[in-house]
Amino acid sequence: MTLNLIADVGGTNVRFACATGDNRLINRQDYRTDAFETFGEALGEYLSRLSVDEPISSASLAAAGPLIGDSIKLTNGSWTLRRDEISRRLNGAPVALFNDLQAAALSLPYLSRQQFETIYAANRPAPTASRLAVNVGTGFGASTVVYSHDGWISVPSEAGHMSLPGLLTDQLEMNNLNATQFACVEDILSGPGLAKLYAHLCSTDRQPEDILSRQQVDPAAATAASVFTLLLGTVCGDLVLATAAWGGIYLFGSVAKTWAGEVDRELFIERFLAKGKVSNAMKHVPINLVTDPDAPLVGLARN
Repeated sequence: MTLNLIADVGGTNVRFACATGDNRLINRQDYRTDAFETFGEALGEYLSRLSVDEPISSASLAAAGPLIGDSIKLTNGSWTLRRDEISRRLNGAPVALFNDLQAAALSLPYLSRQQFETIYAANRPAPTASRLAVNVGTGFGASTVVYSHDGWISVPSEAGHMSLPGLLTDQLEMNNLNATQFACVEDILSGPGLAKLYAHLCSTDRQPEDILSRQQVDPAAATAASVFTLLLGTVCGDLVLATAAWGGIYLFGSVAKTWAGEVDRELFIERFLAKGKVSNAMKHVPINLVTDPDAPLVGLARN
């Protein structure tokens, strides 16, 4: 049996597993990212607990940061993953590095109905239509999966660092937003971003999940949730247009999961569809929330 070491490295958690030759996940293990100084330490801990006799023959690792050359520096963390260092740790096994949203996107063609929840239903897209993965968690990220003659390939982006759309002043009297504090998409569309927006509104610190759950009793929470929802709908719609992801958009991440259970989804859908002359085309794009935290590992195993 051949084993492919796989890992999904985020700013908050790192998930390890081994994929067998038939793409089954075994020896699944989670760790807090801040429990280790380096990725190498976390990898060493995982390998020390690995209960298999077969050697690691390859590795496919995804991390929440841009892949530049042969390394990834976490955007919201101190770790750096270096291909050559990891390969040496694995006795020379070949190592493939991906942006974390590439791994999420690679899972999309293989997800079952039990692994996601529908937010907006549309006609079933063509089997080979491009699809978009969007993560809202510690940060914001997006990646497209595109069908080619060689099968499915993923295309990364740094969408979280796009400039904020000008919609924030519309209807919400948010004219006093500090451009330095809220300069890019991730500055609001993330857990830390939502907390920062709420603190800006009422000078009080709260966790993102508390903010979203307090909308009925806390005007600042209601405003923050509305801004978040409007912006998410606008950005997701823009990304679909930019990537021609007519096969659907799939939301990932802990903040996205909490958000989906607490907000007015119709407000999000209205903004998502509001694209002028192509609004009718947008009505055919399904929107789903991925509920299986192991989906990116599935994508890496299939790579």
